[in-house]
Amino acid sequence: MSNNFLTNPMLEFLSAEQLTEGVFVKSVDYAERKKPFTMTYFEVQPGCTTPLDKHDVIECWIILRGTGELKYNQQILPAKVHDIFYFDSQQTHQITALSDEALLICSIYWSSQHAK
Repeated sequence: MSNNFLTNPMLEFLSAEQLTEGVFVKSVDYAERKKPFTMTYFEVQPGCTTPLDKHDVIECWIILRGTGELKYNQQILPAKVHDIFYFDSQQTHQITALSDEALLICSIYWSSQHAK
């Protein structure tokens, strides 16, 4: 990527980190740019489940590939390509990949202090 981010809008991902068995996360490298929010994508291998998550930030997920089952607080919801989910601060969420292909999710999150 060019060092001059004013002429090159392309961002790159950092190296993948394994969150748990079958779950890999890649964060966006904003380099020297202002960071309006944090964005990652993560991949959940077939039959694998993310750890139960609960945090102070507000988060949105966009399902990019695959199907899954979302556990949100005490609800179980289906998750499929193009679904968008919003998790307010301190709400528990977890997803299991149900299809034969890996579940790919874009996660965008930001501080609840910046929410309007």
